[in-house]
Amino acid sequence: MSPDPDFSRWRPGQMPYAGSDQLRAEVALNMIHAGVSEANNLDVAMTICVVDVGAQLMSLHRMSDAMAFSVDLAYGKAQTAVRTKQPTHVWQRWFRDGGPTHGVLFPPGFVSVAGGFPLVRDNVVVGGLGVSGAQWEDLAVAAACISAGGFSDADVAPVLARARSRVGHEQ
Repeated sequence: MSPDPDFSRWRPGQMPYAGSDQLRAEVALNMIHAGVSEANNLDVAMTICVVDVGAQLMSLHRMSDAMAFSVDLAYGKAQTAVRTKQPTHVWQRWFRDGGPTHGVLFPPGFVSVAGGFPLVRDNVVVGGLGVSGAQWEDLAVAAACISAGGFSDADVAPVLARARSRVGHEQ
């Protein structure tokens, strides 16, 4: 089961949004390059998307052979992560039958599957990352992107460890 969203992130003064100039294009490109490298190591085709604090596209890369709709998923994951200040996997339980928000209409593009993470530096949200194209590998690629950008991996590390243990991979 995925953890619940951390609603304390929305309290005044907690994990504020940065100014619009806090995520540089070079950082977004470095993240994409690191993610592509990790995806190649894992032998998976992915789409990787980085958005700014306003959820606007900064960089997107669809690898050869990645599913065409992974572009929409990666972009949606990145937008959902920055807009909610939460990794996208925390919303999974909320949307199932019987979940707290089952039947609630959410904005177009809201994605509640793993692979989206807010980009946080010094407890300030500066953007969002979305990775789509595989299963646990989405999380490994996201971890590589986050590390390359110099962002906090507090959200991705535990979920990656759980995902790898479920499929029998070593950490």
